[in-house]
Amino acid sequence: MIERTRIRIWKTTYSVIRVLFGWLFKRISGFHSGHTKISSRTFLLLGNHNNDLDWAFPVIDTRRHMRFVASANILEGFKGRIINFLVGPIPRKKGAPAEETTKQIYESLSQGISVAIYPEGNKSWDGRTGYISPRNAEIVKKSGCGLVTYRIDGGYLRSPRWSNEVRKGPVFGAVVREYTPEELENMTEEQVYEAIKRDLYTDAAVFAKEHQYRYPGKQLSKHLESVLYICPKCRRISTITSRADSFSCSCGLQGRMNEYGLLESLTDEPLPFDNTASWNVWQREYLLENREELLETETPFFSDLHASLFRTEGDKKTLLSEDCSVVFFADRIEAGKQIFPLGSIKRISVFRNRRLFFTTDDGYYELRFPETVSGLKYEALWRVLTGKAYL
Repeated sequence: MIERTRIRIWKTTYSVIRVLFGWLFKRISGFHSGHTKISSRTFLLLGNHNNDLDWAFPVIDTRRHMRFVASANILEGFKGRIINFLVGPIPRKKGAPAEETTKQIYESLSQGISVAIYPEGNKSWDGRTGYISPRNAEIVKKSGCGLVTYRIDGGYLRSPRWSNEVRKGPVFGAVVREYTPEELENMTEEQVYEAIKRDLYTDAAVFAKEHQYRYPGKQLSKHLESVLYICPKCRRISTITSRADSFSCSCGLQGRMNEYGLLESLTDEPLPFDNTASWNVWQREYLLENREELLETETPFFSDLHASLFRTEGDKKTLLSEDCSVVFFADRIEAGKQIFPLGSIKRISVFRNRRLFFTTDDGYYELRFPETVSGLKYEALWRVLTGKAYL
């Protein structure tokens, strides 16, 4: 049972931020709201995830209080304790089971506290809405409350997951639809699931070409290799490097991202793809089509340097290796002296492009890197090589 005093603090914090700083937030973030009213007294709000500020958009737009499901990493340390005291997010541990998170969602709803979930779990790598687990539809059906679907467009173009730089340019948010408890009762779980996927789907490349908004900024191409981890010209993994205004491979491929969020060649030879989503689709298909050959590869696919390896047990975090190399083979990941067979890894998740979380048969681990690395290449190869459905 959540104490009433805590709930009052959370609601007061949201009201103060919205009333005093809502206008400033809109100006700073480029947010344009749909100004939609929600009629349900208690509801689950599900939104697509492309921006670190996604949590604030529906609050400012609908003027309703809701408790957010957020990464447990933002609740670490003194800063995390302040966030927890003021707004009380429901923590979700990356790369770990979600039973406790689900329990807190039901607990909040039962006390009349609306909850907001970004069911992709992570910001989109390529600008398209990512995989949404059917479990979300199960939660909606069991909750017995209303469902609000909220879609954000332009968030990826303004703040791509792979970049450390925020661009200028507009971000749009609006309620797609509100489903009443009566409507949901007459829908099957599968119908609810299809409605969620349909309402939340967006494609940044399609949006960019249709509207042609400009998203100017510094270092527009820096860290693109975080998402573009296979070169379509030479077919090698982890050979693309980037600078502030361009990216290239040693095979001769050269390109950049322009102010419209699209890719263009810097040579007479055009790029095979003009956006990160199409490139990422090709990467997935390439790995799947060449899985058998990849499994027989004895040399490492890639390595990343200067990592720190931690193991977490409860609230205790232990440093296992420092300044170690992480080497990815067809059957294992080696981090310093630690060896993790790919088949023993149950989940992998990435946080802030420098932290990789994974659960194995015997524990919960974290890899920290001093510089940005492509966590996507780890997850992609792990999924393909272990025969999991590619999501």
